[in-house]
Amino acid sequence: MLLSAPGKYWRIKELSDNARVSLGQVSNVKKLLLDREWIRESNQGLSLSEPGQLLSEWAQNYSFRKNQINDFYSLGSIPDIESDLAQICRENNLRYALTGFSGAARFAPMVRYQGNVSDMPYTLVAPGYFETVGLYLAAGRTVPSWDTEEGVEVALVNEALAARFFPDGQAIGRRFWWSGSGPAPAVRNFGSEERSFEIVGIVRDSKTRNVLNEPEPLVYFAYLQHDWTPHNMVLVNTTIDPSVAAPRLERELRSFHAELTLINIEPYDRLVGGSLAGQRMNAELFTIVALIGLGLAAAGIYSVTNLAVNQRQREIAIRMAIGAYRQDIAQMVITRTMGAVVLGLGLGLAGAYGLTRSVRGLLFGVGANDPASFAAGILVLLAAASLAALLPMCRAIRVNPMMSLRNE
Repeated sequence: MLLSAPGKYWRIKELSDNARVSLGQVSNVKKLLLDREWIRESNQGLSLSEPGQLLSEWAQNYSFRKNQINDFYSLGSIPDIESDLAQICRENNLRYALTGFSGAARFAPMVRYQGNVSDMPYTLVAPGYFETVGLYLAAGRTVPSWDTEEGVEVALVNEALAARFFPDGQAIGRRFWWSGSGPAPAVRNFGSEERSFEIVGIVRDSKTRNVLNEPEPLVYFAYLQHDWTPHNMVLVNTTIDPSVAAPRLERELRSFHAELTLINIEPYDRLVGGSLAGQRMNAELFTIVALIGLGLAAAGIYSVTNLAVNQRQREIAIRMAIGAYRQDIAQMVITRTMGAVVLGLGLGLAGAYGLTRSVRGLLFGVGANDPASFAAGILVLLAAASLAALLPMCRAIRVNPMMSLRNE
């Protein structure tokens, strides 16, 4: 408390209240400081006479290395851990202080955490990139043509990165270190030295390497601030056939540089579709297996229904002989067939609902518990069962009562 206001005069009671210690503890400390002549006492109270010496002695004796240090491991990021710590201390009315990188980041936002932003995937973007691919800004600005090598080095981040490393919501204007690790050593200074970048914009989240995964943190660097790399990807938004637009684009690029060549020209839909090739193959295999299962189920229903009609042919003949109509016989066959089918559907739906967790990772664009999908499956199975029971039903209504009873 004395060091917090070196020129102030303190009363014993005031020191005790502010430091939250007993009067006896304050008296003991007062005696020690008077013996060392670090404080002076007058009618106004106690005041420091040698604050520099007291601060040096305090720093030597209260180094954090002399405290009990406990190491913990957490899967959360440093900002997440700091946020949880602050909440716990507030709930329990505890006083705490952030030291090391956590404390330094409050005064020097360029502080670098080990294995932090520089481990994120990144891309170089030119002016007009976000408008071409349909990405929108959540805050800040894009990379205009004046973001060149002569200007301040800037970058944009997506919402996932901003939420992870800047939980206070103040990412715009902050700076981060980039260590140079990454797959682009041809970019100016990348991989040769650490550089800091100012965040000038936050981009809406988008899927990058895998459309099935959640959006991952991503950094966008201004392309004009770096050297031309040997291989570049050009995105063109066109309303005409890509096969017609490609030769025109190549002519325009060669007018700029005669040695430029376009290779691997692909429509964007095909590129996105390529990332789903594995999932589509799985879907096709599941479809084939489902069709085979549906065929086997229909064959089984047909066999069981046909056997039941053959075994009950005498009963059907008697019913028709005493006045039953053909529609009554058809209703009897369909009702008993559908009763077994509905029971099987109920058991199958219960099993399917229990297995939704295991197939969730194989689905894209539809939920594992999608009501429309379940309804479509039920309708298809009912239709297959109805068709399978149709032929035995026709045989049943064509029974000749006289011939059947005579044969009996």
